[in-house]
Amino acid sequence: MKEKGKVCLLIPDGIGIRNYLYSDILEQFSGEELVIWHALPNEVTKLASELHHKKLAEIPLMPFAESSYQRLLREAARFARLHFTAKADDNSSAFFHWMPKNVKLAHKAFYAITESIGNWARKSYGQIMSLENRHAASLRKTTAYQTALQVIKEQNIQTILCTHQRSMESMPVMLAATDAGIKAVVAIFSWDNLPKATLFCRGNQYFVWSEYMKGEVLKYYPDIKEDAVEITGTPQFDFYRKEDWIETKETFYQRFNIPLDKKIICFSGDDTITSPFDDLFLQDTCKAALQIEEAERPVILFRGVPTESSARYQHVFDQYPGIVIEAKPLWKQAEGSGWHLFYPTIEDLKLLVNICYHSCGVINLGSTMGLDFAMFNRPTLYVKYNHDRKYPRWNMIDVYDLQHFKTLEGLDAVGWVNSEAELLPMMQKLLKNPEQIGKDKLMWRKRITQDITDAGNRIGALLKRVP
Repeated sequence: MKEKGKVCLLIPDGIGIRNYLYSDILEQFSGEELVIWHALPNEVTKLASELHHKKLAEIPLMPFAESSYQRLLREAARFARLHFTAKADDNSSAFFHWMPKNVKLAHKAFYAITESIGNWARKSYGQIMSLENRHAASLRKTTAYQTALQVIKEQNIQTILCTHQRSMESMPVMLAATDAGIKAVVAIFSWDNLPKATLFCRGNQYFVWSEYMKGEVLKYYPDIKEDAVEITGTPQFDFYRKEDWIETKETFYQRFNIPLDKKIICFSGDDTITSPFDDLFLQDTCKAALQIEEAERPVILFRGVPTESSARYQHVFDQYPGIVIEAKPLWKQAEGSGWHLFYPTIEDLKLLVNICYHSCGVINLGSTMGLDFAMFNRPTLYVKYNHDRKYPRWNMIDVYDLQHFKTLEGLDAVGWVNSEAELLPMMQKLLKNPEQIGKDKLMWRKRITQDITDAGNRIGALLKRVP
């Protein structure tokens, strides 16, 4: 009788840690049934082992860098797909993330060639697939691909789940997995991913959050068959249902030295590319808070994006002491540079849950935090106005034209702050009548996430199913 194969979690970077290593997925497996194929710091797998009370088998993920030819093929195919996406959605915002805002002359030349090839390929879907097939053929000649095939065979892996669909390191592994004929699953990890044409890792099965996201997969990738797309929900929101993680008000307030008679409004920071003027929006928020009578004035609890320094906000912290308090994400960084080397701790997950629970609501520039706060029926204010400071090819209105914000259509899901002058009345409304902001927030949450509970165990059970 053939030995039962193993299930493998392919985790190339910090993105997959929270939803997979720290979630209940691992509860479905014994240590012998599971292997973690990763490029993570040893501390991360040690934390996961302690959390789940099991020893985890590990495989080091081989570093991989595309050749110039491979990158040209991949980016040209992506440019062509962006045209396909823009046409499918009747929305040119697909190109918002196409090219870095500031590029050197040599890079501009590369993108010019890429766009020329992409413009040829976009004439038919078959030509897009042709570029991607050439890219795959080139990957098959690499050491990384050959090594992956060998590992899959030696480890007797029967199912593999890739946690990051645009990871370069994962591309040769997932190609080897599909070529080996095993169950090769790709998880779509966020609500804004699919319109960006960044499904670089392909499999023979795809896990998505909801019916809405399944529809996106089939729309943007008509070569993927409907029965290959499984609606699983996402473990990202399972943590908010862990009641034993909720701290008392006294404990949480004491953590940041906040007076118990104060209400909290969270300001959730964005990365520099998404929101280059984020410090100014925080400054505007603090200025508005200062206009509220002291007895009613909230504390602005600032949580920055975990993968960037908060240095650009320091002038606001200095200008408004006591009004704004920084709640630093409890993430760590592995040796080296790059956002992909940052990773969360379990303590940070608990911190985020409690920030959402103990705050009245959140102010933000269009991030997923609106969904996080909706887990506790807390309202979101989305900032929607420009500052005078200039930044190449960036406009606030363009941000909200992005396709994933179409999930808001027909719903009163968030409050909109259309000018600096609107911040004060909207914050006062959030404090006194929060139920009047984003009345349809739970409908919005359900549209995107399908409100699937216990997604971690659900995904684990699907992975255990013999292909």
